[in-house]
Amino acid sequence: MNIGFDNAIAFVMIFGILVFLHELGHFLVAKYAGIRVEVFSLGFGPRLVGWRSGGTDYRISLVPLGGYVKMLGEESEMELVADPRDAAPAEETPPAPPEPHPDAFTSKTRWQRFLVMLAGGVMNLILAVLILAGVNMAGREEPVFLNETPRLAGPVEGSPAAAAGLLRGDKVVAVDGDPMTDWEGLQQAVLFNPRRTLTFSVERGGERLEIPVDITLPPDELPQARYRIGYAGLGTPAYAVRIWRVVEGSAADRAGLQAGDFLLSVAGEPILNKEDVAVLISARPEEDTLIKVRRGDAILELQATPEDREGKGLLGVDTGPEITLREYSAGAALKASVSQNIERVGMFFTVLGKLLTGGLSVRAISGPVDIFIFSGAALRRGWIPYLDLMALFSLQLGILNLLPVPFLDGGHIAVLGIEGILRRDLSMRIKERILQVGFVGLILLMGLVLYSDIAKNFF
Repeated sequence: MNIGFDNAIAFVMIFGILVFLHELGHFLVAKYAGIRVEVFSLGFGPRLVGWRSGGTDYRISLVPLGGYVKMLGEESEMELVADPRDAAPAEETPPAPPEPHPDAFTSKTRWQRFLVMLAGGVMNLILAVLILAGVNMAGREEPVFLNETPRLAGPVEGSPAAAAGLLRGDKVVAVDGDPMTDWEGLQQAVLFNPRRTLTFSVERGGERLEIPVDITLPPDELPQARYRIGYAGLGTPAYAVRIWRVVEGSAADRAGLQAGDFLLSVAGEPILNKEDVAVLISARPEEDTLIKVRRGDAILELQATPEDREGKGLLGVDTGPEITLREYSAGAALKASVSQNIERVGMFFTVLGKLLTGGLSVRAISGPVDIFIFSGAALRRGWIPYLDLMALFSLQLGILNLLPVPFLDGGHIAVLGIEGILRRDLSMRIKERILQVGFVGLILLMGLVLYSDIAKNFF
């Protein structure tokens, strides 16, 4: 596990920004509704540092696992998470007034309270859309094959895919009847279905075949084994291999190969990815080798003699997949972002359903340790991957907080909905019990996720 300084910075930035904006949503709508906000806190528990302004204590608290906005009239809930020093001693507590203070949360209409509770999650959802829109406008380079119907360069030897009869060059057009339009969709179909048999619809030699594949857990030696997700051993994707650079004076240069050529075969063997080129050329030092390429609309056959470097053939080219730059105008970027986030919402609920039904292990959930690792790795790859990850976490935080779970914002919204249907408020005792049960359940869930997170990363 990388525990470097860059991981810590990346984690703090993501967590701090997302929590701050979430609580800012609650704060702004509460202020707009005329509710007195007593505390705006990043973190739970005892106050560490902060300042007071306009009747609000802005603070950073000891436990950095979220944050909260404490509004007048929310005492019952805040006693569970706030600094205990905020509560007045029993003998100093004045008798309860017959009516709540006009600035209290409980004195506002259900609609106003609903908007306050909704605002935090909505702020995170909006942030996810805006970040991805910005990323789309900035543009991102990606291999063309990622958005094409997936083809296999060859299943892993001894894997479930190989045992089922999938072959090198197969094009996977559907899994269990669901069309496969890109490589990521194929990966998700496998990852989310451990211990199931999936039917792969593949095109091979002009025929369409239906091949059942038993999805297993990953072998213990693979890094993804700790997540207990699905594994088929599909191997690497196949794609058109392009020559990006030809070394001057090299065997490739002498043979007439050019940058921009697409390699089709070497010595009669088809090329499905750049690894094929390396393997086939390496095995032919000082041997005359027929290389077939596509240059524009023409198919050319060129003769090359790889140089001998310590017993291995060397052609003198840099190769890789064709790359495209995806960038959008402001309007198109926003539209694409909405579409991308809708897809991510669907994936979120697919995973949630699998977790609730036992289709996925709790180890598939990423807790703070995983987020620490992922955020640092994303930042090291650049700002675009880091912002993309921030958008994903913001979306997930927004959805989680809006689920009808006691103690979360969605739990409050559900209670307000019930009160709206009954046309009366639930008693304070019932609300306290709901909050207490929700708090205990949430702590147990967080403990389980944290235990799983530590176990899969350290043991």
